[in-house]
Amino acid sequence: MPFERFNQERLDEFLATHHPSESTRKYINDALAKPSRNVGASTRNVVSDNPCPKMGCSIQAESNGPEARAALNFIFDEDVVFYLDQAPPIELDYINGNGRRIRTATTPDFLVGRMSSGLWLEERKAAEDRDRLVENHVGRYELNGDRVVSVPALASASALGMKYVLGFDDDIPITRTLNQRWLISYLSPEARQQYEAHSRRIREAFLDCSFTKLSSLTERGVDVDALMWSVANGFVQFDWDSVSLARSQDVILYRDKAALLAYHRALAPGQLVTSIPTYSQNLFSPGSQFVLDGILFTVEIAGVTKLFALSERNESFERYWSDVERLYRKGAHTSPPGTRHYKAN
Repeated sequence: MPFERFNQERLDEFLATHHPSESTRKYINDALAKPSRNVGASTRNVVSDNPCPKMGCSIQAESNGPEARAALNFIFDEDVVFYLDQAPPIELDYINGNGRRIRTATTPDFLVGRMSSGLWLEERKAAEDRDRLVENHVGRYELNGDRVVSVPALASASALGMKYVLGFDDDIPITRTLNQRWLISYLSPEARQQYEAHSRRIREAFLDCSFTKLSSLTERGVDVDALMWSVANGFVQFDWDSVSLARSQDVILYRDKAALLAYHRALAPGQLVTSIPTYSQNLFSPGSQFVLDGILFTVEIAGVTKLFALSERNESFERYWSDVERLYRKGAHTSPPGTRHYKAN
């Protein structure tokens, strides 16, 4: 799904999907009105007040803090309809390490609306604080398996019909953050006006293949800014966690999410990234058909290392490209008449 900005229509769609209670709606409206407090600076951080292309307003965050990285991730996450910093306070009620009952208020770092899973209150901490939270704040934080959780915060969020998560900055790969910083300027309305028309040529480059290298597109004279705009806005896909776009031309770009998913399905865990298979990708594409042993198959996914197809009898076909090529060379499979079928160069 291409990048979408927050507006009243998207909010109405979200509310109609998740049906929050009246008290929860009031909480959302209060969060939309203004942050409940200002972010404080310290000797190690300055406060940034950056324009947010998704929300159409400025979002406060410590410049080098986990909140800034989380905000970037929300901007580029297509499932996030809205995110609001410094949400209204919630009450915590717990027994501390001395057996004393503590009732206090805390300000969640973010209120996040996800179309797939509803409302979330999120707290973000530095990874170096992970162990100290449990040691220094008994009752407020505790270990649940290998994760630190806040049971009193979970209870308060649940009372509002929300979920609660405590996240750390190392939950987000640093390569993803670097790519998001590199591409965020391409989400502005000015960038859309300048590059959207040029992006059509880029999408046309994927008509006969599901992926290609960034360097291949630049060698063909594709405008680099228009290409970056297409990636930032979701018209072209890539693995955000794999490699820095700012530092390498050896990046594989994908036509859509189905092609990217095929890459992850076909690549064995721990295996090195394979080179682009010239035979396989030129021969098949999603929707093309072939006949194997007299049975008609339709291609579902043309992956990096495997081909996935479904027969007319609803039988699955999954083969490595080396096996597919061997079958083809032996004449074991062919294309039915009138089928769009890509030939090898």
